[in-house]
Amino acid sequence: MTVPEKRQVHLISWFYGMISTVMLLSSSAVNGQSFSIEPVFGYTRLDMDAVNADISNKVLKLSARTGYDIPIPDPLQGNYFWGIQVNYHMENNYFLNVGTTYFREIAELTKGSLPNIAPFYFHTRREIQLLEINFGLKYYFNYNSWRKINFYVSGGTGYALGWSKYNFDYNDGTNSINNSGDFSSGSIIAYLGSGITLRFTPRFSLNPELGYHFANLGQMSGQYRISQIFPKDPTAQLEGIYTDFITEENYNYSGFFARIGLQFFFNVLD
Repeated sequence: MTVPEKRQVHLISWFYGMISTVMLLSSSAVNGQSFSIEPVFGYTRLDMDAVNADISNKVLKLSARTGYDIPIPDPLQGNYFWGIQVNYHMENNYFLNVGTTYFREIAELTKGSLPNIAPFYFHTRREIQLLEINFGLKYYFNYNSWRKINFYVSGGTGYALGWSKYNFDYNDGTNSINNSGDFSSGSIIAYLGSGITLRFTPRFSLNPELGYHFANLGQMSGQYRISQIFPKDPTAQLEGIYTDFITEENYNYSGFFARIGLQFFFNVLD
């Protein structure tokens, strides 16, 4: 079993643990407790400076080696995410929650021609994903279920698994590159936030929230396939498949986020 497969199995076990918790909360609700289900949607900015610098350095080195002005690909910097959360009203101002979120971003650039170069092709595609399970707590300032607006702060921790897929293709008629990679890593994550619950009916509210997400997954590992041909520079020629390859750069999914939740209450006794 490869390293990415082992991490996927580990995350699946976490996922089933979350499902068990959700079922337990649902069972408690049937016995008269208050809980809610909250689909969430938001946007996050990422601190992918190391990853973006790595691709920029590769392109600059290629430009210096070939003598052609090759464009720098667009950076990975953030995208939309979505998920679902279950909230359980413990007592007074405290809500316990468990949830899962998913994030994906793709940065792609294709250049089919450059001045004074007949057969030119350059293509990069980078894809990152993050799937996480989190457990947290919301503290409301003097919570009242019949008040239209309630303010809260939130915080929590969990586990996340990230993926990175990479393709780099280049051909100027003399030199050529065809590299690709498939990597993954996992880590403990945490978040802090604050928001407002806008209660429209006893069974429905809208929850806008701002916060910061701590999710530095570090170096990733996986399979890297390399094929580089430079007839005038034999030292730069590489060919092979490297399993359990470890990236030099850290994949940091940390950053500020803004999200909104649609909260549906069940067994409203609070």
